[in-house]
Amino acid sequence: MGKKVVFGFILVVLTFFWVSFPGNLSAAGTSLAPEGIKFPDGSVQKTKATETGTPGPQGPKGDTGDTGATGPNGDTGDTGAPGSQGAQGDKGDTGAPGVQGDTGPQGLKGDTGDVGPAGPQGAAGFTSAICPVPKTGQTKCYDSGDPASEIPCTGTGQDGNLQRGFSWPNPRFTDNGNGTVTDNLTALIWLKNAECFGLRNWDNALNDCNTLASGQCGLSDSSLAGDWRLPNVKELQSLIDFAWKYPALSNDAGTAKWTSGDGSSFTGVTSDQAYWSSTTFSLPRNAWRVHLAEGYVTSDTKTWTRYVWPVRGGQ
Repeated sequence: MGKKVVFGFILVVLTFFWVSFPGNLSAAGTSLAPEGIKFPDGSVQKTKATETGTPGPQGPKGDTGDTGATGPNGDTGDTGAPGSQGAQGDKGDTGAPGVQGDTGPQGLKGDTGDVGPAGPQGAAGFTSAICPVPKTGQTKCYDSGDPASEIPCTGTGQDGNLQRGFSWPNPRFTDNGNGTVTDNLTALIWLKNAECFGLRNWDNALNDCNTLASGQCGLSDSSLAGDWRLPNVKELQSLIDFAWKYPALSNDAGTAKWTSGDGSSFTGVTSDQAYWSSTTFSLPRNAWRVHLAEGYVTSDTKTWTRYVWPVRGGQ
């Protein structure tokens, strides 16, 4: 391979001189011959170059070398510190109420139970009801004269004859010894002193009852403000014994008219003025009130003054 390169280089040089200086070569008698450089004396300088042959075809591709061995794994990096806890997310909206399921089929009817023992006999002339109406307390009958005279009740159809309604318990009223009196007919608990607050307008009467508590008006019952209230017109009217007037109220036993200190627990009961109820009249500037003189019920303007009789308990 090196000889060919040298020969080619010599030819290039000679050609250059031949082309560049043809006259000089001719004058000296030197010429280029196939066998080499021919000088004027006939001698020939043979060159060692040989004609360059045509390049041979490209040899076949060598086999792929073996795959090098896998390098060792790098060391495991240190575990990073744990990140801080994220803030708590907002509470999601409450889901819509589920659809109500279909009503299940009716269960089988159970066996009939044994007949219970007979209950005690009810009071005469009274039919059981959700809210029984008590008797008025009237036991006498009168004619229509002026003045009226008492007459036998039999066959008159008057209230004193029929005495319809729920029988009163005996005793009707019980002194609890703590400034309160229980009505055993209604289970309502009344303030023993019926004139503790004196004459008050309707707004003041409501407030007096709402703020009443143990330690006031002779109370020692541990009651708190809010336990007491101004009675509604039905509650207040339930005290009335229609057998009497001035006042229309019975003694504790329910067998005679109330008199102060004579078998009667209530004190300060008055007949000269009415008592406020918490019930507003159909004309809203008025409220219902009950007059103990004769037991009648009517209304008064709320700015007027009437007596106050607090109550607690009941339905």
